[in-house]
Amino acid sequence: PNAVFARVCLLEIAIVQKSPDAELIKVAEEILAIAPENDRALEVVVDAYGRMAQTDKSYEEKYIAALGKLRAADPTNTSLQLSVVRAMAAAGQFDKARPIIDDLVKQNPGDPEAIKLQFAIYRAMNDWKAAIPIAEEMIKHDTAAADTLFYQQLVAAYLSDSQPQKAQEAAARGAAKFQNNATLWITVAQLARSNGQIPQALEAINKVAAINPKFPGLMLQKAAIFSEQDNLDSLRVTLRAAVDAGEDKATAAGMILPKANNLLQAYQKDSAKTVEGGERILALFAYADSLNPTPTSGFLQAVTIVVMGQPLLTRAAANKSCEDSRRMNDLLINAQQLIQKHGREFAQNAGPVMQGAMQMQGYADQYMKAFCKSPTSR
Repeated sequence: PNAVFARVCLLEIAIVQKSPDAELIKVAEEILAIAPENDRALEVVVDAYGRMAQTDKSYEEKYIAALGKLRAADPTNTSLQLSVVRAMAAAGQFDKARPIIDDLVKQNPGDPEAIKLQFAIYRAMNDWKAAIPIAEEMIKHDTAAADTLFYQQLVAAYLSDSQPQKAQEAAARGAAKFQNNATLWITVAQLARSNGQIPQALEAINKVAAINPKFPGLMLQKAAIFSEQDNLDSLRVTLRAAVDAGEDKATAAGMILPKANNLLQAYQKDSAKTVEGGERILALFAYADSLNPTPTSGFLQAVTIVVMGQPLLTRAAANKSCEDSRRMNDLLINAQQLIQKHGREFAQNAGPVMQGAMQMQGYADQYMKAFCKSPTSR
């Protein structure tokens, strides 16, 4: 009744005959009931439950328990210990896996596989503060582990731990090691820009462009840097290049519209408005509309025309300029057309803007009659 060897023979026969896993487990469990530390029976149980757990998650607990028994039976087997931790991690039992992997790393300092697995478990548990020093320790013992994926994970860990400067440093380290990796350089650019290091961001973006001019989103990333610098001339050129390269038109136009609107707000409050200032703002709205026509860009062109109407009419009167009078008349006709087209989207403001445009056009018409001697005179 207590014959272990005979049952092991039965187990081996069952394995050779490719008996179902349930039958293998039954014979192996009989052995373990007599000899709890029998290596062969433990191995068979672990393998059988492992296969069953692949198709039926209800067997995962039994698989983990069997692994735990096998691990206890051979505590010095590092490979086995790692298998147990991996199985627990695969089953989402990180809280059980963590103390085991921590002990394993202590017992095997510098073991690359153990530290790598430890890093993965701490990341899975979102314990970023602990994961970061583990990561740095890991690449001390295994430089090959510091691949492009590692640096991306390290960047994510620093960001998750609210250390954006360290994240940028980690990305820069990775980019310096893998100088032809556009993804790492784009990460450096994004982090440098968010950290307020605009020159470094532009330098990194130019690295990406040199590696892969067609890198997805490259031109929009570059445009974001010029936006931070308030370099509107370079911003316009880059946004056009972005749209020509097939990047998102709405995003491109959306990057120039706020700039133009901020200038318009300031222009409206300026007691010393100039025609040139209004023309510059109008050109920005028209440019945004050329990238991606929207009711907003159309209506704000009309608003800009009305706001710049007073300084333009004043200049026309002072210089008795037919050219300025005609220019104002043409602009106001365009403004009224834009209001008619897009006014529904801005019902609250459309009325006053239209009224202002019509009133100013009356003055423009008077000036044209006074200053333009013939239809072709300027």
